Amino acid sequence: MTGTQLTGTLAGQAKPTAGPTTGKGGGNARVSDRAQAARRIAGRALTPGICLLLALLPFITAPGQIIADTKLNLAVSPAGFLARALTLWDPQQFGGLQNQAAGYVFPMGPFFELGKLAAVPAWITQRLWIAVVLIAACTGTQRLASRLGIGVPWTRAVAGLAYALSPIALSMVGQYSGEYLPMAMLPWILLPLAGAVRGQLSPARAAARSAVAVALCGGTNAASTAAVLTPALIYILASAPPQGAQGAQGPQGARSSPSRRRLLAWWVPVTLLATCWWSVPLVLEAKYGVSFLPYTESAAVTTSVTSLSDVLRGTSNWISYLDVTGQPWWPATRAGRLHPGS
Repeated sequence: MTGTQLTGTLAGQAKPTAGPTTGKGGGNARVSDRAQAARRIAGRALTPGICLLLALLPFITAPGQIIADTKLNLAVSPAGFLARALTLWDPQQFGGLQNQAAGYVFPMGPFFELGKLAAVPAWITQRLWIAVVLIAACTGTQRLASRLGIGVPWTRAVAGLAYALSPIALSMVGQYSGEYLPMAMLPWILLPLAGAVRGQLSPARAAARSAVAVALCGGTNAASTAAVLTPALIYILASAPPQGAQGAQGPQGARSSPSRRRLLAWWVPVTLLATCWWSVPLVLEAKYGVSFLPYTESAAVTTSVTSLSDVLRGTSNWISYLDVTGQPWWPATRAGRLHPGS
């Protein structure tokens, strides 16, 4: 009997049940299932290939040479740099206060020191660091899209690649990877918060994991780290239910999403704790140092290229448009400059 079979019940009655299915409809269903499975496998296979591509790209640029990324002495002598970073005052040459040097203590400093201890050439360690930052940006975007239920595996992989190789990433990662690092960690900051909102993680665990990602942003540029905290705060305020409201149920009703106030009550303190190792030295530097920003990075200069189109394209980094003696300050950004004044 095809399509249905008769099975007996305890009462001796018969009822139709699903049996072997034949015909055009069943064949189409099997073909559709195989196609979907193939797409899932292809989407998952894209991720290792993209990560391999991102790992190889940094080695194409000036192989065998140390590039001017962030701090040259960090690549050459990481232990010496980290030892000086532990104090505000640097006695070298004529002496002076170090600018946000404590922000290199983690994670950038230990990464380069491990490379030095392993006898890895400085230029290779430098390229490995850039590769890790790019892969973190890519895989974090994929994981976040998956948790938010956006797209399918292959579209998430493409989105991760697009984020890792965005214009602002390409203009910064080879010149100032420490400043791009918070942007690479942004998806990882949001990932556990999205899990809490969907009832997959407790507020305490989600806040702790998010704070670890914040700590991994480092503190080489306080403004960059503060900037990536803003989307996380907006997400909590916009997605978490208000106090007393019924939150969404997690998988199989395991846990309802926490209230906005409860999630913030966990996230804000642990985030402050995760940044105090570089924010406290920064406050001391502001107390004893001289503010040089009005002479180097005035608001008129830094916002002169932040038009709506530049922001949407990811080309609003003002240093990308800075020319010194007729030459670009960051040569790598020359090809990506699309501003009318370039």
